Amino acid sequence: MKTIITIAISFAYIVAFAQTDSSMVKTETVQPSKHNKNTTPFIKKVYFGGDFGMSFGPYTTVTVAPMIGYIINPKLHTGFQFHYTWAKHSVKTITGDKSYNYNNYGFSTFIRWYAIKNLYFHLEPELMNYQQNTIDSNGDVVNEDRYWVPYIWAGAGLRKMIGKRSWMSAHILFDLLNDKNSPYNEWEPRYSVGFGTSF
Repeated sequence: MKTIITIAISFAYIVAFAQTDSSMVKTETVQPSKHNKNTTPFIKKVYFGGDFGMSFGPYTTVTVAPMIGYIINPKLHTGFQFHYTWAKHSVKTITGDKSYNYNNYGFSTFIRWYAIKNLYFHLEPELMNYQQNTIDSNGDVVNEDRYWVPYIWAGAGLRKMIGKRSWMSAHILFDLLNDKNSPYNEWEPRYSVGFGTSF
């Protein structure tokens, strides 16, 4: 009988100790740690890529624009781009139609909001430096000059993931400023295809 009582008391003691120890563990794990916050490292928010764009018409352009971007949060991205554009301008002269090639460059900053997963809205202030040729009535270049033109491009696009941290994108943009010195026709769209990758 004493053995049974001893076993019962020992069992009760073990159960009570286990419950006390378990509650202590729970208390320790529930308390948040100020030093172990789940934050994404800065380098993981930086990404690289670029756009390839073109437009057609009397002023035909092909643009290459390397980019560095930053992920503010999953829905909001920002970044900086350098633009180089090769352009071909067709004009009528008394000796017939002629075309002229230009080398233009500039830079822009952008903000991109992903409204629905891979659908985004894009806003991009841009400043471009253009080569300007003065042409006489015979179609000969008599002077070369350069000038700056501002833009505010706005539009929308789609992103397609091609890996865990890489993607392709395509968007269509319209200039909201339509500066008088812009070589584009008013509200002429600009199409771009780009890519990006992060660490």
